[in-house]
Amino acid sequence: MYLDWLKSLRNLNAAKRRTTRGFPGVVATLEERKLLTALPVGSETLVNSTITSSQRNAVVASDWDGNYVVAWQSLGQDGSGYGIYAQRYNSAGVAQGSEFPVNTHTTGNQIGPAISLDADGDFVIAWSSAQDGSGYGIYAQRYDSSGVAQGSEFPVNTHTTNNQLFSSVALDKGGNFVITWRSLGQDGDDSGIYAQRYNSSGVAQGTEFKVNTYTTDNQSSPVVSLDGFGNFVIAWHSEDQDGGGYGIYAQRYNAAGVAQGTEFRVNSTTTNDQRYPAIGLDQDGDFVITWKSNLQDGSNAGIYAQRYNSSGVAQGTEFRVNSFTTNEQGFPKIGLDKDGDFVIAWESYGQDASQSGVYAKRFNAAGIAQGDEFRVNTYITSDQRLPSIGLDEDGSFVIAWESSGQDGSNFGIYSQRYKLNTAPVVAAGMFPRLPDWWRKSKTNPGDTVANVIDSVSPTDLITDVDSGSLEGFAVIDATNSNGTWEYSLNDGISWNSLADASTTNARLLHEAAMLRFVPFKKKFRGDVMMTVVGWDRTGGDIGGTADVTTRGGETSFSLETSQVTLTVLKKKPKF
Repeated sequence: MYLDWLKSLRNLNAAKRRTTRGFPGVVATLEERKLLTALPVGSETLVNSTITSSQRNAVVASDWDGNYVVAWQSLGQDGSGYGIYAQRYNSAGVAQGSEFPVNTHTTGNQIGPAISLDADGDFVIAWSSAQDGSGYGIYAQRYDSSGVAQGSEFPVNTHTTNNQLFSSVALDKGGNFVITWRSLGQDGDDSGIYAQRYNSSGVAQGTEFKVNTYTTDNQSSPVVSLDGFGNFVIAWHSEDQDGGGYGIYAQRYNAAGVAQGTEFRVNSTTTNDQRYPAIGLDQDGDFVITWKSNLQDGSNAGIYAQRYNSSGVAQGTEFRVNSFTTNEQGFPKIGLDKDGDFVIAWESYGQDASQSGVYAKRFNAAGIAQGDEFRVNTYITSDQRLPSIGLDEDGSFVIAWESSGQDGSNFGIYSQRYKLNTAPVVAAGMFPRLPDWWRKSKTNPGDTVANVIDSVSPTDLITDVDSGSLEGFAVIDATNSNGTWEYSLNDGISWNSLADASTTNARLLHEAAMLRFVPFKKKFRGDVMMTVVGWDRTGGDIGGTADVTTRGGETSFSLETSQVTLTVLKKKPKF
């Protein structure tokens, strides 16, 4: 977003001249994507109603119930350069009213929106506007949860000399908020970071204050996040402070705006540039900072992150977020739910086979990845970039981004909603079976997992509240001293042993997979059993293995187990 604001400042007519590349639009189906632990809800949605010219720099935020607001800058819509617009949605993704202009002053350009919602859905939008008589200044507008403006737009920065740009805003659960920005020349050198606190009524608390202690060269790209009680952390990138180009720094504050300790470096790797931080706090003040690091992952730029507890103590070491490292991954954004689970989204060049695409990855509060990174945008022609993310109280989320050419007129704003997976449930007291097998027949043809699931009645063996859910088994125990359980993924052409299946090495079988039992001795007869859990196929690969020690909840695996039985008969069954 930082670079695009600069482009807006340097050449306001560039968007009018830009044309999309001349190849047809490509839409990738959900079936082509890697299986997810977060489920897309519906399809990606065009946010902006006005598609003339260019709509860019999308930002999105959610309240605790999952209602959300998307804001962006639109070229020429308010009659004079760029203006700020927004659209409200309920938790079901249904637009609430029409898109609306945010800025009252429309002369010149209003660019670089930032947004945050409190627990109940009241929100604040901030932006930069060339209206304070000396370059750009920071302005903001408050709204209630119904989208009704509370008062009028107001200037945020007191110091107006030169440019104040790149605002970030964050609200606590009660609606108190902090706005931070970059100010040119105010700290005695290039650019510095400043902030202003407000109560929930929009009344400034104290005066604007300088955030960065180190003032040499350039400190820019500030971001802020608050916990549920108003404590906050501001992060930024600083030029040459760490001795190796740009580095990421942060400062903690209590709810009264008193600095807690001193500013601290976030990135451990200082070689080359670490830039464009994003930050999120949970309700108790634990936080995660993510950023773009040049050349650290072996190929141009990658996404890295560091976790902290509420006291500012690093939890573990910095870690790489992106798995795909070819070309450049940049401009990360992050969202945390109330418990500290988080999602990081970023743009990746060349990964979706057509320039930039938007990708994301979920983590639990301990920093453990929940599934693989996944592509967010379905439409992949040209550029989809600069994502923003909003999480609700329980971790369901929405991602918004800008897409080139998709709406028929330069850039447009799109969004995709996700809900957390709910684990399948295996019914108690059910006894799924494979067909009885006569031990003197030459081979056991086996049967499909689907038929085993359907072998019980009248109650379904596996149920799942998630719409469109799939069914399968994760085999966790198939040991038997009398023979070998086997599975096939190619209609019985070839078979593989299940002898090594365990809770930490469960074999994942979809409905079309086949199962059979092969005795060691021809004279064996009796019942054989294997233990399975339900698998909804939202995580893991067909035929692969998974550790299912943790089950139920939001996982892909049922908490309950089931015994699958096969009877080996002495005599050929009579029908």
